[in-house]
Amino acid sequence: MGFFDKRSAQEKEFDKALKAALAKPNEKTFGSLESACRNYAPGWQGWLLMGLCYDCGAGVTRDAAKAAEYHAQAKQCGDNWALGFYAYYERSAGNIYMEDLTERALACRRMGTAAMYFVDTCEQHLSKGVSDSDIEFFRSIYSKVDTGGLLRSSDEQLQVFVHESPFTNWIAATAAFKNGKGNAQDVQLFSKEFFKQVKAIQKRNSDTISSAYADSWLYVAGAALLFAGSYGGFVYDFSDDDQRNRIRKGFHMMWQAADRGNVAAMYLLADMADDKDYLSLIIDSSTHSDNLITLASLLSIAEEKGHAGAKAKLEELMKLMAKL
Repeated sequence: MGFFDKRSAQEKEFDKALKAALAKPNEKTFGSLESACRNYAPGWQGWLLMGLCYDCGAGVTRDAAKAAEYHAQAKQCGDNWALGFYAYYERSAGNIYMEDLTERALACRRMGTAAMYFVDTCEQHLSKGVSDSDIEFFRSIYSKVDTGGLLRSSDEQLQVFVHESPFTNWIAATAAFKNGKGNAQDVQLFSKEFFKQVKAIQKRNSDTISSAYADSWLYVAGAALLFAGSYGGFVYDFSDDDQRNRIRKGFHMMWQAADRGNVAAMYLLADMADDKDYLSLIIDSSTHSDNLITLASLLSIAEEKGHAGAKAKLEELMKLMAKL
């Protein structure tokens, strides 16, 4: 920016610290970033980064207390985008049939589902001044999540790897797509793995779902269709029919995810059913004749099992159904 750089000294220091922490998240870079955040009140992105890293164990050991402290700071300083992100990040992204998901696996699932809902590749809420796209913010975190490397040393690390994979694939595909200006061969590479995993999960029903399988591939498929506009287009090689009917097909994939216990998919269907323009598509895209009743039953199970946000979402859906 040179002579025309109108940033304050505090903002420059914050941008420098945030860029360093994104490149190499660890206690040292976080120490500098925390100081920079305290000196630059609008710097909620730094608090968010540190909170997510401590939740997911990215570059640092998971520490729920530190994560909560940083998230509180981010919400206090954050703008409407930040508050919207937290509204989704703080809801469950678990699975009603997977009671052994670890805290880090759950955090990686929450981060991915919230990112897919809020990332717009034409906007920069997280990356302005430090990188080219908000997608890089989340890629930096996921790339440092402790999954044990080539020779994974624990079941916990393997589980985290399995459940972050759908989202790391989506992030890589979106980055490669570059709003339609990327390399088609790169898109095809990520699409090949994507469709392979989606088909594998589709072959499993609720009785055969366990934490060994990443049901979130179906959530990613649905969101990639529903929110294609926010990602600059279709980041996977969907068929022409899927692309022409992306909303209905996206909801159909969300139903498949919900049927296999994916709580985030249940919430999204309930969220969007409140919009009359989407309600008929949500109903038509379901394989259940008693579609909304089925969704309410799934949310009821989620509530019974203590999934954050399930009670409120079930109550909202029941009120909607009473009006129909």
